[in-house]
Amino acid sequence: MKKYLIILMIGVFGSGKAQNNESPIDFFSLIKNPEYVWTTTYSIKKEDDVTVIYYEFYMKDVQVGQGCIYAISKQFPEKWTKDAVQTPKGECNNKKDYKPLFYINCAASRLFTKDKERLVKEFDIYTFFVDKTDLEGPFKETSESGSAVYYNEKTDSKVIIYKYESGKWVEIENQKLGDEIPRTFGKKYIKKIAMEKIH
Repeated sequence: MKKYLIILMIGVFGSGKAQNNESPIDFFSLIKNPEYVWTTTYSIKKEDDVTVIYYEFYMKDVQVGQGCIYAISKQFPEKWTKDAVQTPKGECNNKKDYKPLFYINCAASRLFTKDKERLVKEFDIYTFFVDKTDLEGPFKETSESGSAVYYNEKTDSKVIIYKYESGKWVEIENQKLGDEIPRTFGKKYIKKIAMEKIH
């Protein structure tokens, strides 16, 4: 009986810890403007390019914080960028004779909206997130084109790094953001992953 209770207690504490490491936010739900899903390419070595997909979200739009989602292909050399250019799908196929970057960006947006099953299956997906408690604002900026509201990360704010695994956003670590923003912090973090894939 005593042995059973110890095993039960370990199970309860273990599951509690796992739950604490899961984000209560589904970061996919924060993609309010899929037309702003973009790509960036890392040239690691000659002919060894890695193209990653990213989307930035802001406190003023989502009310929970701000950050950036990155997706990097699990497969290398990448197949998805070649497919995007050679055999564009859906709305990406409606435009003819555009530059390759158009088809790659269009495919990236499609992966996050209409082909999420493929995205989850073929990509490692990370979110670099700064909670609203680590933000300052709102601030208002006015120019000739109108006014904009924005928030800034505090100097001592932390960035929480989540990875999408088995249908959940799991925290893998957190670090001091320093003088960066989530997008640039994430870009460096993902570049290290890209280099590991190639070597």
